[in-house]
Amino acid sequence: MTSKGCSENKGYGERHMRILDELSEHVMLRINSSMYTEHNSSWIEKRAHHDYDLWIVQSGTISIQMQGVTGIAQAGDLIFFSPHIPYMATTENGCSFYYCHFDFAVGNHSRVLDEFNLPCVISGSEIKDGLQWINHALDAYRAKEPMSAIRLKGCLTLLLTQIIQNSGKKAASLQQMTKPSPQESRKLDVLQPVFSYIHQHIHRPLAIRELAEIARMSEKYFITFFKKTVGITPGQYLHQHRMNRARDYLYQQKYTVKEIAGLLGYPDPYTFSKAFKKHYHVPPSKFI
Repeated sequence: MTSKGCSENKGYGERHMRILDELSEHVMLRINSSMYTEHNSSWIEKRAHHDYDLWIVQSGTISIQMQGVTGIAQAGDLIFFSPHIPYMATTENGCSFYYCHFDFAVGNHSRVLDEFNLPCVISGSEIKDGLQWINHALDAYRAKEPMSAIRLKGCLTLLLTQIIQNSGKKAASLQQMTKPSPQESRKLDVLQPVFSYIHQHIHRPLAIRELAEIARMSEKYFITFFKKTVGITPGQYLHQHRMNRARDYLYQQKYTVKEIAGLLGYPDPYTFSKAFKKHYHVPPSKFI
């Protein structure tokens, strides 16, 4: 297999990363199970998982067949599985690996990683830091060390972040097995004009009807499509974006509360301060 598709991912992948960053407060990572397993040369596994799964190969070589394409993962490589995708895994001389079954969601969007068209077989040489972190965390979790579950969750988050970043880089030599259809993997692209419009006009009140017109959808369908694609409603996204920008403005220490309220489309400082305090549990005047 080659890294075909990585350069194509760069444009929309980077835009998707910015959106995911914007909504970091809404990201949920849950590890459902994690274990170490060994298999001999007679091992054959045919199945599909109901959640995301990540194999961290410790020894041997694994051949993985998925949607008519075959990939090879060696010790130090990773294998990524999306939910409900059938596969067959075999090994010639035996293998061992850690696996992590997990959920990764933004709000109500439980398949958000599908938007990034991540590779199936991931070369360990491209994620050295993340691989080292996750291996140490898995060893600690296997040994049932105190705080190892929280450590594993943190390291898996860092590893996934590195995988997502690399998948959007043209020069990253990641092995891409499958390429989801544009209808399934690029729903966020449909909303890119909406995101751009919000960012450019955040200084004034924005109606959902106005955003629906940008997306060329009815207001009702737009709300449904937005929530299904992003994981939260358009109104929640507007609020989150304003709160993120408010925090940035306060960090700059160049603007008064009244000026920030105006920059973010609030009718007056009181309305802004009330929204800010509800979100951050502290008024903007005492945030820093």
